[in-house]
Amino acid sequence: MIKAKTLKIKDPIFGYIPVNDIDLYTVINSAMFHRLQDIIQTSYQSVYPSATHNRFTHSLGVYHLGRIAVTKLKKDISEQSLKVEEDLEKLSKTFVLACLMHDIGHSPFSHTGEKFYFQYKSEENSKTPIVWQQLLKILDDKEFIKDSDGENRTKGAEHEIMSAYVSLVNFPKIFEDLDKGFFVRCIIGLKYADKKDVRNCFIELLNSKTIDVDKLDYLIRDSFITGFKSINIDYERLLDAICIINTDDELSLGFEKSALSTLENVILAHDMERKWIQNHPVIKYECYLVSYMISKTQAYYESKGINLFSAESLSDKGSGDNENHICLLSDSDIVTYTKRFYAEDPIVKEYYSRESRRKSLWKSESES
Repeated sequence: MIKAKTLKIKDPIFGYIPVNDIDLYTVINSAMFHRLQDIIQTSYQSVYPSATHNRFTHSLGVYHLGRIAVTKLKKDISEQSLKVEEDLEKLSKTFVLACLMHDIGHSPFSHTGEKFYFQYKSEENSKTPIVWQQLLKILDDKEFIKDSDGENRTKGAEHEIMSAYVSLVNFPKIFEDLDKGFFVRCIIGLKYADKKDVRNCFIELLNSKTIDVDKLDYLIRDSFITGFKSINIDYERLLDAICIINTDDELSLGFEKSALSTLENVILAHDMERKWIQNHPVIKYECYLVSYMISKTQAYYESKGINLFSAESLSDKGSGDNENHICLLSDSDIVTYTKRFYAEDPIVKEYYSRESRRKSLWKSESES
């Protein structure tokens, strides 16, 4: 890891977040990463107006928690004298980069827009999204294909696949001396099937089905920014309890029992956010309106021969000609285009005008 003068970024939740590696500088200062400042983190504003946080601050938060987690993981490896065949420092740097870049390919309006990534499929293989084929091509990794169940079956969420691909394509120098396959696996949560080593522990730290640094940040951040008071999460206690469980030379990620109460709080906070916020009828309705606006914008650019939800459109180089050019695709592009239909399109008007909105007929989970 090439050291540089420490940059300190002030975060309202974690305080000062230090950055002292030149490659991390390169990513954070890039136009692609700053694009995330115009990608809303959630679709909660219709119920919680203060929820204006974005993927930029979330990514910095995940990076910060990842740094803390990997420090504890390396300490535990040393204390247990575990045999690690790979270069531990390179693994750590790759993991931290994955934490920082795990959302760099997120679509406009985050999860509401990411489904559009998989709409583009090649003529040669109409079943598999183009971005997945592009990722497999740049990796050229037979073991990766095997562990992901073949070339025609995607692994990971749409935005995770796009994030992994655009990271490798737009920052090639950073990955010249790093394991690209491991980087991608950390982002999409794909473990090594035949290798029971420490790398799977790193992967679980960023992308697991239960608790990881990504979930930790958005649970803490969403609660703080929205004002929704659920359950306090002592992330410092939790991350300090990270350990590696060695069972017959198979290593897996675990937590010491001292963090049991915090583990339970994380699970409860996750369930509460899903139940009371994500599935709120007004928020579900908002997502429908946004999805309609995205579709309308996408149709326009496709008529001009531009694949709006492509890796090219996310980059600073962009796609299309001078007359119809799109780059650093973000929420503003969708909003700017659809505003012109405010007067004539009732669904667009519903998004902007509260008085035009309809009331939901369905009930919440607890009401039904």
